[in-house]
Amino acid sequence: MQGSPVMMILILVIFVLIIFLVIRLTKKRQHESGYLGTRWISISRRRIGTSIVFSFLTFGIYAIYWEYQLIKNTKAIKNDPSGCVGEMLCLIFVPFYHIYWWYTRGKGMKDEFAKQGYSANGNEMAYLILGICGLRLVSMAIMQDDFNMYVLKGAKNVVNHPEPTAYTNGVCEFCGQYKPVRERIWEEYSRNLCDDCYKNWKAQIDNKAVL
Repeated sequence: MQGSPVMMILILVIFVLIIFLVIRLTKKRQHESGYLGTRWISISRRRIGTSIVFSFLTFGIYAIYWEYQLIKNTKAIKNDPSGCVGEMLCLIFVPFYHIYWWYTRGKGMKDEFAKQGYSANGNEMAYLILGICGLRLVSMAIMQDDFNMYVLKGAKNVVNHPEPTAYTNGVCEFCGQYKPVRERIWEEYSRNLCDDCYKNWKAQIDNKAVL
């Protein structure tokens, strides 16, 4: 019996390491940038099936991280600079807060997308029913799918426009690095992107690689 505490600590350490590796692997290349109206925003996107599997394998811990990223997305589309920790703590510890959160954020997301001509699959009533039934993981999958589709639709508009040939030295508005950039046209707007970011972005769109 003396070895039991040591074994439990070892299992806990291994479990924490697995969670850390899962988050690191799924965090790679999960952000895309694009326009929502006149604002250049960053959206966290991911493979929904993989996220669900990891949520079960980590006994819900990965789902907390995933939900935190969704909070950041809902704030990004509303240009809300406030932090996400308070909302995340309320979602974890305050009973029934998640019902309120999913209803209000689902409505806000649907309305923001509608302003720009995007049709969200999720809506406040669907999220309300799923929240009451305790199906938060289903709500997360629906909302994530809407964000993923937003990234693909917005990025395709950029990819399908012709490229100017002029280069300038400046800050890439995708990766933030100072390097030679060229203008990329999105609808009536334009932004400067480096070739690496543009090629990676276009390859992801062509391959429909939603992380």
